[in-house]
Amino acid sequence: EALSNLITDWDVVQSKLAKLKAEHSRLGSEFAQAEQDCEARSRRRSMLTARCSELEESCSSSKQEVAAAEAALKEMSTGAVSLSDVRAKLRQEKESLSVQ
Repeated sequence: EALSNLITDWDVVQSKLAKLKAEHSRLGSEFAQAEQDCEARSRRRSMLTARCSELEESCSSSKQEVAAAEAALKEMSTGAVSLSDVRAKLRQEKESLSVQ
């Protein structure tokens, strides 16, 4: 009977070991997938950060263009300069901003 109990215990241990190995394998797969997801999110974050920087630069340039246009229009409204002078000044301002 002791031998029978020992064999039964051994079978139980083998069954539990098989379940643990299967769980270990499943968790390993989930971990690998989580790592891939994390790397993909990191790449996406880097891409979005770079795009955000580009948009900030573009916005800053646009704000400078608007400010130059408003200043030129103000000068024009006072009669101090002509429309062609304003256009030339705006073109020059835009060119200098695009060089930056």
